[in-house]
Formats: sequence, structure tokens, C-alpha cells
Amino acid sequence: MSKMAVHKVLGISRSTLDDWLGLRAATGSVAPAVYKRGPQPQLKVAQEEVACALLQFVQEQPDRTLQEMAQAWQQAGGVKVSSTTFSTALRRLGQTRKKRACSSSSGVPSSERIGSRRSSVGRPSNGSSSTKPEPKTP
Repeated sequence: MSKMAVHKVLGISRSTLDDWLGLRAATGSVAPAVYKRGPQPQLKVAQEEVACALLQFVQEQPDRTLQEMAQAWQQAGGVKVSSTTFSTALRRLGQTRKKRACSSSSGVPSSERIGSRRSSVGRPSNGSSSTKPEPKTP
């Protein structure tokens, strides 16, 4: 049977038939390739001993940020992980970490610094969002 007849009978394009014939010539089979998953997680929280160790590690160091915890985990003999990986592992265990590192050397959180958008220092107390003084009425 010719290629033209085969592609019409099977209802496939001619280029697909050529691809299949090339695959059979190269590998000896036209079976699909074996599916390979992506990279495996660094912190396998599905394993009970890893999950318990991770939760205990977090409870022992409650004041650290995710970045600091990821570095400490590596130094404690664990694998090297990013803060995102550490966060994902904790989220899978039902834990959250919403710590924010201070961005200034003074240790004052950014929301409490003068000039911060959330700071109430220097704002009018009458509820007005304007910084201009109100005109006096006679």
C-alpha cells in the first residue's frame, strides 16, 4: 500500500505518517515516549519524618523569616532550599509564615516609620485626606 493510500485510510496527514515512519526507523517502534515528571520536591513533606522534623524546626525558631529559616535548615544538615520552597512546604503542612524582615538598621518596621503610607504621624485628625488647612469661616 502506498503512503498516499495509508494516510487517507487512517485519516492522518502525510507529514504525520512520515514522522511515524522516521520514528520506527530510528527506534524500531512507534510507541509514545515514556512520560517523565518534572523535578521532585526538595522537601518531601509527604514523608512523615520530614514533615515532623520541619514542623519541629519551625516551632523552635518562631521569630525567623522564611529566608533565615531556609538558610538555617541547610546549616542544620538539611538540603539547600529557597525561601519559596520552604514556604510551599509549610503551606502543604497547613502552616503559614508572614514574617517581614526590617528594611532599616533601626529595627523599626516600615509601617511605623515617619513618612510611611500607613503612618498616622503628620496626618490631619479631622478625617480629611487633604494636608491644606481648612479656610476659616467668619
